[in-house]
Parts: sequence; structure tokens; C-alpha cells
Amino acid sequence: MALNFEANMSLRNAELVGAQAQTVEAFDILNKKNNFPAYWRSDVLVTMGDVAIAQGRVTTAETYYQAALAIQRQLYGESKSTVKILMKIGTARQKEGLFTNAIITFREAIQIAKKLPNGYASVFTPDQLSFYADAAIALSQSLPSDLDKQGLFAEVFDAFQMQKSSAVEKTLLMSSVRMMSSNPQMRDLVEKLQSAERIRDTDKTQLAAETALLDDQRSKLVEDRLITQIEQKNQEILRYQQELQANHPNYLELTKTKPVLINELQSFLTPNEAIALFLLGTQSSYIQLITRSEIQLAKIEQGEQAIHEDVKSLRKALEIEGSVKEFDLNKSYTVYQALFGQVEKQFKNIDHLIVVPTGPLASLPFSILVTKPIAGVDYSKAEWLVKQLAITHTPSLKSFFEKRSTVQLQQASKAFLGFGNPVLAKLQESSLGSGTQAVMISKSNAPSPIKPNMKTAAVISKNTLATNLPTPVANQEPQVIAAGKIVCRDGGPIPASILTAMPSLPDTANEIIQVSKSLGGNGLTDIYLGVQANEVNFRNLNLTDYRVIYFATHGLLPGELKCQSEPGLVLTPPGQAAKDKSEDGVLDASEISQFKLNANLVVLSACNTAGGGGKFGGDSLTGLVEAFFYAGAQNLLVSHWSVPSTATMQLMTQVFANLGSNFSNGSAVSLQKAQQQMVQNSLTAHPVFWGAFVLIGDGAVEGTGSKKMVSQMQPNNVVRHVASQVTLQQSN
Repeated sequence: MALNFEANMSLRNAELVGAQAQTVEAFDILNKKNNFPAYWRSDVLVTMGDVAIAQGRVTTAETYYQAALAIQRQLYGESKSTVKILMKIGTARQKEGLFTNAIITFREAIQIAKKLPNGYASVFTPDQLSFYADAAIALSQSLPSDLDKQGLFAEVFDAFQMQKSSAVEKTLLMSSVRMMSSNPQMRDLVEKLQSAERIRDTDKTQLAAETALLDDQRSKLVEDRLITQIEQKNQEILRYQQELQANHPNYLELTKTKPVLINELQSFLTPNEAIALFLLGTQSSYIQLITRSEIQLAKIEQGEQAIHEDVKSLRKALEIEGSVKEFDLNKSYTVYQALFGQVEKQFKNIDHLIVVPTGPLASLPFSILVTKPIAGVDYSKAEWLVKQLAITHTPSLKSFFEKRSTVQLQQASKAFLGFGNPVLAKLQESSLGSGTQAVMISKSNAPSPIKPNMKTAAVISKNTLATNLPTPVANQEPQVIAAGKIVCRDGGPIPASILTAMPSLPDTANEIIQVSKSLGGNGLTDIYLGVQANEVNFRNLNLTDYRVIYFATHGLLPGELKCQSEPGLVLTPPGQAAKDKSEDGVLDASEISQFKLNANLVVLSACNTAGGGGKFGGDSLTGLVEAFFYAGAQNLLVSHWSVPSTATMQLMTQVFANLGSNFSNGSAVSLQKAQQQMVQNSLTAHPVFWGAFVLIGDGAVEGTGSKKMVSQMQPNNVVRHVASQVTLQQSN
């Protein structure tokens, strides 16, 4: 109703007197007339509670929330609305300092949410979960045993999984849509399932409205009919779900939201590993650090916006605009302390840190954080986190757990597949070595290295910064792509003119050739450059043959082209208008998810993942990574900004040299050692040269059997508490 809407607007603008008056008037109207929907009363009561919270009348707010909860349960039983009201009650109790009561209420909300038919990922906001985490930290200080404390933190671990990246959700949605479009039988089955769910939910709403009437107005005939219809639809839904599971398991795998269990996660961590989870709220944030035997929970005294500004500040120093900028080492240390200060003692017991970043943290390479303050700007002497720990980023707990719990049964037969230097802007002949034609190069007939045709390496003295560096592609890209914002990408192929307006990447040809040489391995090394680096050629390959797949090209983020709703990679566009998206020169995330890969490592080099206007693309990059993971890639090595080609070549060749032909050293450690070598050299110690690259995946030592061996090692003290095992008694 209009008055309730106005009250919410007044509340948003901090006009509390007006908001209270509007809710009181709305409630009076509902009390005087019986012809309004029953749920309106619940909605107004919730708003009254929100106003009371803002006024500091916490006890009064809980009274309103409890009344709204009773109405919702009478109308709809346990639903998303029930869960949201319970979270508000828990928050009110947390604000009153009733931490035990708050935890019990939060626990009830989460248990109900887990049973909802459509999953629980979109039910909670980070701020709601922040109050839960705050109550857990406060309550843990009074629990009698460490085991009880660990059990409570295990509950919070479950709650942390209830936040989800919108970019990932959109990517997975697009992937499921593409999967259905290529399989008419699956599409028909999914449509039947969704239709049955809609009809059942409508019947449930009608039944709730009928049972909410006064006794003399209710119709047993109508209620019985609706109950029968609901039961029939439930049986129909079950049949469709079973048929999907039997015939199209990939679809259900793509759309499921099953959480990771804490004891299972810990069983796949080695004794020298820890995984860090983050929850970013408006006013404050939280970190959970999980090792094989312990869970730590700590508060971060910064909200998401403050963290965004910190990441923005660090990233700005890594944008080359004519010269390399000074990187603020002390700012980096401040960010490190804010994120890890309360849990860093655990770092002395580990050598591999896995981070699950969210929001702006997805755009932060954690290797560029500094663990100790330093005077001056001698980057080679700074205590970078990467000096202490190998670091792996992972887009989600689900991705990490699935990688760790799955063993590759068969290694790919070929060592390397490289796609780079796509034909985009008008190229000079030297960029392709011979005219504008490129050939597929096998390891046996690779030409001598192509000399880069632009100065890309900076000379940095110990305490001064170099000048007169060329402006890298990453800084040109947003202006060029701006021309594409008038073209709608969704629903059809992208015009080739949009891609050919992007800057070319001639140095990536030499980069790919040099990296392929350093890898070695069995079988041919296949390289596609220039005009051959197109989407049709990529699709025609047996991609499961390759152990490493290397892209040296531009990355596209949602919004960089008009209607571009998902991230993607740019290849050479066709010479004539593309018939459909399968040959237009852009590999969308939803397209990537449908490929079948068997790669230990996929490299995304020269990809720009930092958006313009102060925004970052890390969250969108996560969607792209998830697509590669779903296709079968084990780990990805990606760049957060465009790096001068000489530095990229130096870093990447060293990474693959460290890996060895059998990948025996692990991607995380190989990247760490390569970055450490760059830091030791004062000419390349600035993080602009080495900090862009991050490993995304699980970071385990590659090779059959290694992950299985980890899971068979029994942890000394795996936390096995579940929510119901931490017994709390509610106070009156």
C-alpha cells in the first residue's frame, strides 16, 4: 500500500517522525477495514519494526516483528518472508546484547532457509549475516569449551556461504539457458518443471489466503481442492526432477546450491594450508580463517565501501600512464592489517593461503599486500605477502571443494594450446612476422622469436621510478570500447567492426611462443596467432587434448558493450558478417561453460579486468572463471591489468619453468617463486610488473592421486559440530 511505501522512503531518508506517522496511519486503516490482503498487515508491522529500530526502541521493534511473523506463518507457513523477519528479530536481539537469543533466532532462520525449495543463496544480505557474525564473536567469549566455540564458528561458516556473487549467478544462468537452447528435450522438461512449480506456488498462496479468513467465511471444499492440487503438483515436480537427474545431470549440477560441509572442507586441506572467507557489510566486515584443525572468526573494522576505496587506491598506482607510479607500501600494509591483522598469527604455521574474495576484494591480487611497515620505496626490500605464502584465489567454496575432491583420471596428451595476437586494429606487418597471415605453429616448426615492436620494459632504480613508459593497452581500451556501447550484444553475433576498433596486441605473439618453449612436455605445442586465432578454429579443436590453454587477448566485462551481460574473451572476428554467436570472435562465459576441457591450467594473459569509472571487474572475472571451471579446467592464471610484454614474458616463462614438464611443483608455488624472483630484481620489483597475475583454482599439486592423498590424511581435530550440537538456552 502507498502509505507503507512512503514510510519506507521516509525511513531511507532518515525522516523517522514522518515514517512513524505513516506506518501508524497505515495500520489504523488496515484495522478498520477487512477487504485488504492479509499480508499487508504483516508488511506494515515489519516497517513499524524497522522504524522502531532506527529510533533505538529495540524491544518495541521486536514486538512488531513477532506480530508480523505470526501473520506470515499463518498465511504461508515457512517462507522467505518468514526467514527475513526472523533475521530482523535476531538483529534486534543482537543490538540488545542478548547474544544467545540472537544466535538461536539466526539459527532458526538459516535452518528454514536451507529447506526452501529454491535454495537459500538469495535470502540473506551481507548486513544481516554481519549481525549474526557479530553475535557469534561476542557469544564465543563466554562458551565453556573450545569445542563449543568451534561448533558455533562452524554455524557461521554455513552462513557465510549464503552470500553469492551476482556476476556468477548471471553467468550460470546464461550457461543453463544456452544448455537448454541446444537441447530441445531438456528445454521442454525444464519448462514443464518451472510451470508446475509456478502453479503449485499459486495454489499455496490461494490456500493461505483461504485459511486466513474467518471461520464462517472459509470453504472446506475450496481448501480440500487446493490441498489435492498442491500434492498432485508436488508429485509432478518430483517426477520432472528425477527425469532431469537421470537424463540431464549437468543441468542440475549447474543450478544446484548445495553448501560445502565444514568437516569435508577441512579433510581436503593439507596441514600447511588455510582458506580465508570474507563477508563485507555496510559498516563492518568479517573474515573466517579455516585450517585443517581450526576455525577462526574475526571482525574487520571496515565496510565494503571503505574496502573498495582501499582497493581502488592500490590499483590506481598500478595503472601505467606514461610512467610507473609510486606504489604506497604503507597503504598496502594498512590494508593487510585491516584484513588479516587478527588472524595473521596462524600464518606462521602455513605456507599456502587460499582466499575466497567477494565484492571489491575480487579485484585485489593479495600478493601485493605488505606484511610489515617500511620506510622509503625500495620494493625489493618490502615484505610482500607472496614472500611468505603461496596464494591461490578461488571464486567460491563450491569451486574449491569440487576441485579438491575430484581427481583427474587421465592427463591430456598435448602440452600446450595458445591463442593470441588476434587481428583487431590495423596491424603493422612486423606484428605477425610475415604480412597479415599467421599459421598454426607446432613445437617442431616454431619460428625464431619475434622481436616486440614497442618498448615495454621499464628500468627502475632502487629508489626511483622510471619515466616515459608507453601507455599500455589496458588504458586505451575503455575509450575504444565506448564506440561499441551503441551496439546491442545480446541475442546475436557482435559486429566485427566493434572488435576491430580495439587495439591490437602484437607482442602477445612472441609471448606465447616463448612460453610454449619453456613448457616442454609431450606431444605438439599448438599455437594460433593473427587471423588463425579465431573462434571457429578454437571450436574445431579437441580441447581435451591440451594440458595448458593460453589466451593472450582482451577480456570483455559486462557493460563494456551495450547489453553485454556476461564476461568474455576476444578473438579474431570473421572477415564477413557472422551467422551466429558461435563464430563472431567473442567467447562468452556461457559459451565457454559448454566446452569440454581437461586442462591443468588455463592462462588469461593481457586481459583487462579493471573497469572504467572507478569500478572493478573482479566480480565479473569470477563469472568467467566459473565458466572455465564448469568446462573442466583445474586452475586459471589470470592478469588483473595489462602488463608490459617483456615483464609478462619473463614472469610466465619462469612460472612454467618452475612447474616442470609434469607439473610436479604445483601452480601456486610455481607462481610464488616466479614472483619472488621478479621482486629480488630491483628492475622488476615494482608490483606493476609481477602483481597482476593471480592463480585461481585450488592450487593443489597437479597430477593424478595427489588430491586423493590429501583427503585420506585424517585431520588431528576436525570440527564435526553441526548447528544442533551447540546447545544454547534462550534467556527470558
